[in-house]
Amino acid sequence: MKVPSVGQSPQHELALLVAAFQCKLDRLDDDDRDAVIRLMPRLFGDDDDESQSAIEAIDEILSPPKSTVKRFESPVGSASDIQKWTTYISKKIRDAREKAGMTQQQLAEKAGLPQSHISRLEKGQHSPAAKTLEKLSHALGVSKKYFDPSA
Repeated sequence: MKVPSVGQSPQHELALLVAAFQCKLDRLDDDDRDAVIRLMPRLFGDDDDESQSAIEAIDEILSPPKSTVKRFESPVGSASDIQKWTTYISKKIRDAREKAGMTQQQLAEKAGLPQSHISRLEKGQHSPAAKTLEKLSHALGVSKKYFDPSA
């Protein structure tokens, strides 16, 4: 693939952006690639919140996973505390979804998130952002306190 030079013209810059996006898409597994493609039309809708939600979901899917973990001093607690939180929240999400009688796909659609994101949350592969918990609590019909008693 020929990569255009940066700064020559808006068309060249757009071509570079599209080429970079295509490279990222090519590296995704089928489920994540399908999720990004399904989210693309939401980027251009009239609803600013839906567009922003789609941007955030696509960014999360396209962001490469971190291959190394560096030790840091967290203001919220130790690495052990963070792992306990992630385990706790993943179970709460799965329990609420199952109690609501929903599949991961149904929850994803109702919350405006990719199913692969719901799966990663339920597996405890990462901790959800506050905005994600808000979407999940709304989709599941539970208060934010169900997930986070400190909310």
